[in-house]
Amino acid sequence: MDRGYLDFDRLYKIDSQACYFIIRSKKNLGFKRLYSSPVDRMTGLEYDQIVQFTGYYARDDYPIRLRRVKIYDKDHDKDLVFLTNNFEIPASLVAELYKNRWQVELFFKWKKQHLRIKQFYGTSINAVKTQIWTAFVSTSLSR
Repeated sequence: MDRGYLDFDRLYKIDSQACYFIIRSKKNLGFKRLYSSPVDRMTGLEYDQIVQFTGYYARDDYPIRLRRVKIYDKDHDKDLVFLTNNFEIPASLVAELYKNRWQVELFFKWKKQHLRIKQFYGTSINAVKTQIWTAFVSTSLSR
């Protein structure tokens, strides 16, 4: 999720459903560092920390600890800070998973621009694929 979805109450509900999330952090987020894991700075990782919120509302809405990962993006000359509730995966994978979500967003942007799909009628993978292929073929034939 992007920073616009930084709703701690919703993130806590996601966590309580045994799902994990990765979200970009805001710069003014109040937290206290509980622990730092060693990182290989040659890979672009700056730090991998376990944190807990210190702000009243953030701490009230998300009372448990989170993982904070900072990476330097050489392509865009930018530092990116991520928050996740997944403590099992390597820190480099946190950044990679967040980066790959853009492929999903680009797909839906392309779909909106090129295919005539107003809504999906089914929720299974097969139903969505079938509807996309049908819309793709009908768009190709009409040109």
